[in-house]
Amino acid sequence: MDWGYFKAGFADDFLSVKAIDENNNTITTAQSTMFGFAAGEDSRRWYAFNLLEETDSPGEYFIDRSSGILYFYPPVKPEPHYWNYLCWKNP
Repeated sequence: MDWGYFKAGFADDFLSVKAIDENNNTITTAQSTMFGFAAGEDSRRWYAFNLLEETDSPGEYFIDRSSGILYFYPPVKPEPHYWNYLCWKNP
C-alpha cells in the first residue's frame, strides 16, 4: 500500500500497489487516485507500508495475506519465554 499526497498538498489517499519496476524505478498502482498524480513539489510526499522490504525498524510488521504469515520486528529484544500468540483459522 502507498499513502501520500500524490498531487495536492492537502488531499491524501491510500492506494494498493500493482507492480514495482526496479529497472525503471517506477511503481504502478492498482487503482487511480481521485486527486491525480504529479511530481516536483515538496507537498507531494508519500510512503509505502505493509511492504516486507521496508520492515527494517523495531515495531514494524508485514502481513503476507496470501500465506497468512506475519513478519514482526519487535520493539525490544524479547526474552525467549515472552511470546504468546493466537492463531485463528477463520476470522
